[in-house]
Amino acid sequence: MYPKISIIVPVYNVEEYIGRCVESLLCQTYTNIEILLVNDGSIDNSLVICKEFESKYPNVIKVLNQENKGQSSARNYGLRNATGEFIGFVDSDDWVEKDMYEHLFHILKKFDADVSQIELIMSNRFPLEVKNPQEKLVLYKGKDILQYFMNITTTTTGSYSVCRCLFKKDLLNDLYFREGKINEDIDYKYIALSRAKKLAVSNQIKYIYFQGSNSTTREGLRQKDFDLYDAAEELYKLTQKESYGTIRFLGEVKKARTSFSLLSKIVYYGFADDTINKKDTIKKLKSDLRKDLGTLLKAPLGIPRKILAVIMTISINLPRLCFRLFRFL
Repeated sequence: MYPKISIIVPVYNVEEYIGRCVESLLCQTYTNIEILLVNDGSIDNSLVICKEFESKYPNVIKVLNQENKGQSSARNYGLRNATGEFIGFVDSDDWVEKDMYEHLFHILKKFDADVSQIELIMSNRFPLEVKNPQEKLVLYKGKDILQYFMNITTTTTGSYSVCRCLFKKDLLNDLYFREGKINEDIDYKYIALSRAKKLAVSNQIKYIYFQGSNSTTREGLRQKDFDLYDAAEELYKLTQKESYGTIRFLGEVKKARTSFSLLSKIVYYGFADDTINKKDTIKKLKSDLRKDLGTLLKAPLGIPRKILAVIMTISINLPRLCFRLFRFL
């Protein structure tokens, strides 16, 4: 029999989506799995739905329940209760292709790797027909693993997500997510990959990251978004220990991008938290961006992003106006 894979799913107020997520896991072609649904103090019907699934599939699904402590805590709770030899993570409003874990396991074993990874796609539609290119497999070894991770983390949205991966459980021993923060994937995945000897990467799209109207990535700026500063700082401190390739410099770039990312969110979606002083926040972010502009201009970013960063050091009104006009074209 194939070894067991534990799939950890934090659950918080997702009664509209949790069924879709769990069904996609129950349909996996890789059958030796356990699904750990970690209810994080939901106040809607999420826990009831999870319990119903558990009663129907008691040999596959286990529901864990805790008071509301955040996604990081829920993932850690799942890690402490996982019994599989391999670990995967799925967010409760997303879904996966039916062969995702079979594919991840296959490429991991093919290369005798410690971690395997597939591509994800963002979508606001369900169902979604995924069209994949011809498969390309790449194996990274040693420090090239961290170089690859920093390259894509600096340039590609969603690249740092642990949901794209299958990890050997031994690799994650005593490694837990920072609690009480968001963007916890960034430094967690870096540390996990720093322990790996081999990383196998496939270009096949197997994970669908749902971008619904309530998605945290599509809402206005909130106080919790400033946790990105903490995550970038943690990653920066980790990368400054490295001398290989451009890992250290890309750690600086990720840290420098924080103010740019938060200003971009304001441009696209505005503010969603009335407790934030809008004027002072924009002033502070623009000041930070000016200090880090030199690093961003030397970074491996596209020319349009660099131009936008320069404009934002002066004013966010022009890019905000352009975005509003673009939405109505």
